[in-house]
Amino acid sequence: MKNESGKVDFENEAEFAKWCSSLKVPSTETHFVAIIEEHVKEIRNREIRKKEKYIDELSFSASYSKKRTVSATPVVVMDIDVSKQQEKRAYIFMNYFIKSIMLVGGTVEVDTVNKDNKDNTKIIWHNVRLSCRLFEQRVKYRELKDRPYGLMIPSYTLVPTGKLIFTILNSDQKEIVKISDDNEIKIEHEIQFLFIELRKIIVALSQQIEKENEIKRKEDEQSYHTWEMEWEAKKEEEQRENQKKQIEKYRHQIGNQIARWNELNKVKNYVEELRNSTGLISQENKEEIEKYCQYVETIFTKEEFYQEILAFIKMVQ
Repeated sequence: MKNESGKVDFENEAEFAKWCSSLKVPSTETHFVAIIEEHVKEIRNREIRKKEKYIDELSFSASYSKKRTVSATPVVVMDIDVSKQQEKRAYIFMNYFIKSIMLVGGTVEVDTVNKDNKDNTKIIWHNVRLSCRLFEQRVKYRELKDRPYGLMIPSYTLVPTGKLIFTILNSDQKEIVKISDDNEIKIEHEIQFLFIELRKIIVALSQQIEKENEIKRKEDEQSYHTWEMEWEAKKEEEQRENQKKQIEKYRHQIGNQIARWNELNKVKNYVEELRNSTGLISQENKEEIEKYCQYVETIFTKEEFYQEILAFIKMVQ
């Protein structure tokens, strides 16, 4: 009935049903789980806040001297809404329900950051999230059977009936399981039925989640594949664009090199023509002209140009 971890084997339907048949809500309880203790504390604090509500109506100077006995900020707790007369029953039932859920691998918690800031009870079991409510049926006083004689209460006032109702809701807050007091049959007697029905729902929803996750996984894989192809295509396009830009840059550099080469050749022709045209000038002037030609050849040397060409070749290889 239980595996090595001490939990009930959820997967084995026969063993689970056998375990369900052993469920029995106790008539008394002294050790409550933490979230029930938190509910007890908060309900008491809410009663105190009602009594201290008048402080909000006082002026600042008057309210300054009045100290609150509890924090004015409400705390979100489990969704249990019953009269004082039914609190003990409600807490014992919920305590047993929570401990039983834990035995089958689930947890029960309160969503303290929900956007509506409402009391709530969340069941997390096999990756399925559900909500549950435990409340007492209330009816208008005029509809109450066996009304106390002589009690002065407006006929439209909602009054508790002592009838407890426990419901489980899906993620859309639609009721999917309900047990309630019915004459001699109390919700405590329905605990076995509750867990058998709950397992059916968990199994169905788990399978649905697995299918949805599988569909999502395939969609994610396809999406990633599409993104990868688009990324590769974009990368190739960027590479082509970079190559075009690089070629254009090299063309511009080669154009400058051609212009430089032509300039050097012009300088060479210029120097040769200058040397060959000194026949009519004095020897002294010829020597000066020669010095000039040598200077021009020094600052317009092709050796430096060859080094630039060799460096360019290494860069483009």
